[in-house]
Amino acid sequence: VLRDGVATLLRAVVLSASGELAAGPPATFAMAVEARRVDWQAALAALPSALSLPPQAPRPGGTLDARLALAGPLLSPTDWTVSATLDLSALRAAARRGGHTALAEPFVHRPPLDEGGRGPELAIGPQSPDFVPVAELPEHVVRAVTTSEDAGFFAHPGFDFDELLDAVAQGARRGRLVRGGSTISQQVAKNLFLGPERTFARKVREAAITIGLEATLPKRRILEIYLNVAEWGPGLWGIGPAARLWFGKDARALTPKEAAFLASVIPSPVRYHGALFPRGAPTEAWDARVRDLLFTMAEQGALTQEQLFEALAQPVVFASALTAAGGSEEPGPAGEPAPEPGAPAR
Repeated sequence: VLRDGVATLLRAVVLSASGELAAGPPATFAMAVEARRVDWQAALAALPSALSLPPQAPRPGGTLDARLALAGPLLSPTDWTVSATLDLSALRAAARRGGHTALAEPFVHRPPLDEGGRGPELAIGPQSPDFVPVAELPEHVVRAVTTSEDAGFFAHPGFDFDELLDAVAQGARRGRLVRGGSTISQQVAKNLFLGPERTFARKVREAAITIGLEATLPKRRILEIYLNVAEWGPGLWGIGPAARLWFGKDARALTPKEAAFLASVIPSPVRYHGALFPRGAPTEAWDARVRDLLFTMAEQGALTQEQLFEALAQPVVFASALTAAGGSEEPGPAGEPAPEPGAPAR
């Protein structure tokens, strides 16, 4: 049993801890770790060089509070319970008093490439015809992406701790990590400032940048950046170009089912584009996944019953089929079998 334990992390973060371990059988444990009034800039300054943040990453002043509690059978992570809180209110208040935040204004971004290096410059702002303000998108487009990628986006502080535990539990059952549990905010942190490598150091840096983003930007701006820098196909970044390539239309005119389809390809857009786009239409398995997403959106109030029934009845036809058929809505010839829908770890 540990009571009233105190530890200092990186000479900057004071942790209080308590817990107990019972030999069993089965062996069980319970632990709680808490950090209060952490000086965020001091914590960042104490990071070792391998974990230091890129110069452009947000570094708000102020403090934060955090608490993590875990309990369950020691050797059975799938049965653990988790309770985690991250309070960024003081950090957000300090950021508002600090005034100008660079990412709140138009900026230029070069997306990371899987093979290394960076892609072409993307202007994230009204100076680019490809940029689509989130306020101009139909709500069903926004909700399709958040429902598919990060259902708790508007409520969590940048991390979905329940989703993280679920990802760990699934990985424990299958003996490998099948998905990463990353939130939209974490993906923005990675896309803007880091590379595609999957290392522990990158995840730590990603977490620190995510806190900076959540403290300095409104949720709608984080989502707006995400929608305009996310990849939707080979060399295809942003929902504006994605809507034109996949459906031959402006993103503001996407139907609920088209929006749900675009959301479904985000986990592996290059692979899914190569397998699906030449077909002219989704496979039956893929269409079933899109229908499931539409049902979830309706359950969450993003679609009325009438909108749901209309979306379910609508076929999804890609621009490749319309071009091949000279404007017809018949699907084009089938290509290679498409992979089953699924989300690899991020």
